[in-house]
Amino acid sequence: MSGTGYIAVSAKQAGFRRAGRAWSAAPTVVAVDEFTDAQLELLRNDPGLVVVPAEPPKESDGAADNAETPAEAAPENDLATAEYLSVTPRVTWFRRAGRRWPAGATVVAASEFSADQLAGLIDDPALMVVASPTPPSADGRAATLLDAVRQLAEKAPRDDADWLKSGKPRVEAIESVTGLPDVTGAERDAAWDAHQAA
Repeated sequence: MSGTGYIAVSAKQAGFRRAGRAWSAAPTVVAVDEFTDAQLELLRNDPGLVVVPAEPPKESDGAADNAETPAEAAPENDLATAEYLSVTPRVTWFRRAGRRWPAGATVVAASEFSADQLAGLIDDPALMVVASPTPPSADGRAATLLDAVRQLAEKAPRDDADWLKSGKPRVEAIESVTGLPDVTGAERDAAWDAHQAA
């Protein structure tokens, strides 16, 4: 796929990372030979990006070699320094960095992960990771726990090791599904009650 030429890349959500770079919503013109064939394939097939052929950027006073990268142009979207991240999987209950990611965006504190885990999240093509200006909400956690309870309840055949004699799922089973290490009995009970009421 590689060769001479240029492409214009723009993200549907500013700060979206792919192929080792953060992309802005404004088109960024880059040389095709800056990427491996695999990276070009990811860029062109990613639904979070718009990639079109482009003309070479016009040089003005040698500034083309010193042009800002999308991450420099939008430092608020730099995932390396973001306090909170919004993580959206392309596959429901995708597992990465020690947890499962439910459908829809999940806001997490970056401090919950090691540097290696963060790098894995950011560079994984199965996840869309962008900086979030707001901290995780209690409602988001409750929805994640409810989804986990539903998944356990719908699992066939039912694994008795995941359930208490009272009929409620074990906290450990919910933690295994969500990847959250600190689920309380009260949170489990609230998620179970919400599942029963649905």
